[in-house]
Parts: sequence; structure tokens; C-alpha cells
Amino acid sequence: PSIWQYPFFQNEFDSNRIWTPQEIENRIATPGCPWIPDVGVVTWNGRAAFPANWMRASQKRRGLKKLIKNNDMAFIQETHLANRSLKGCSDLVHQTSSVVFGFVHGQLAGGVLSFVQRSFLEKHFTFACWEELVPGRVGCLRCFGPKGDACFYNVHVFPCSPSSCESLFTSIRRSVNDNSFNLCCGDFNFVSQPDDRLFY
Repeated sequence: PSIWQYPFFQNEFDSNRIWTPQEIENRIATPGCPWIPDVGVVTWNGRAAFPANWMRASQKRRGLKKLIKNNDMAFIQETHLANRSLKGCSDLVHQTSSVVFGFVHGQLAGGVLSFVQRSFLEKHFTFACWEELVPGRVGCLRCFGPKGDACFYNVHVFPCSPSSCESLFTSIRRSVNDNSFNLCCGDFNFVSQPDDRLFY
């Protein structure tokens, strides 16, 4: 399957060197302090946000660009990023001065992408890395800096059995760092009360 992934971000003003995988693991394991939230976030179920014929999806393209430009972070579920849309995704990143973290599995599967304004990361953090907790379903953007640490979860819960759903959220709970600010966004595909499914 095709995968689009920007695995880490490093503030170019902080250091001229690239962190090694071991240094990243050590930093995640090091207790920090929670970041005080100062962020504008939007989450959207794109319903095939990146169709194969990307150039013809002008309305969706304009809407997605607006969401990314007008928010510090945009969490997009069900991207369905086709091979022919990879360039469109890359162009979108450059046009919006953002970076993208996430995973996709081609046109037939969903996938999750997190677009983050580069200026937001540079203002608040010195380093950020993407961690895939549940393949194709849950990812976490871990951010570190002198102002504190933060974890931003992007979740796409595929309709499944209660036990599978519980297993997915157990994975999220195990990854939560009590010494960081944690925010969980996404497409959850379940409700706590049956009446929540009704439309008025």
C-alpha cells in the first residue's frame, strides 16, 4: 500500500543536526511538563478527501485548503489518498505553509492525516515526531519544547465490535503521557446513547 508520512519536524532555528531514533525514544521517555494550550484545531471526516481525480475535486480541494490555512492544526480522517493524489497532497502542504503527519493505505482504505502550520510548531516547540499506535487508525503527534510537551491524537475508529473498540482505546490510554498536554480528535463512529444517532 502507498504510504504518505512526514515522520518528524525539527525547528531549524533550534539545531542544525537531525535527531536519531534513539534520541527520540529517550526524549519521549523523559518526564517533562504540560504545555499550556494555545491552539486552534479543526477535525473533519473528509469522505475520500483525496480522490483519484484530485484535479476535478475543486470544491473539496478549496475547502480542505481553507481548513488547513485557518487553523493551527487540521485532523483529517478517511483521506483515501490515491497514488495519483500524492502530488496534490504535497502541493497542499506547500500552499498552506504546513507540514503533514500521518498514514494512508491507498484509495480503498481510510487513513488519517494531520496538517500542522509550520509557524505554530516553530512558535511553541523545538521538536515533534509522529507515532503510529494502531496501524491506519490512531496516530499521535508528540511535541516537545521549552514551553512544555504536548500530544495530539488523530483517531479514526472503524465501525467494529465493542471489544475491538475497547482494545483501540486501551492502546491510546497506554500511550498517554501524564506530563504532557493531551488532545484527542477524530472520527469515532460510535455514540454513548442510542438517541445520539437521531437527527432532528
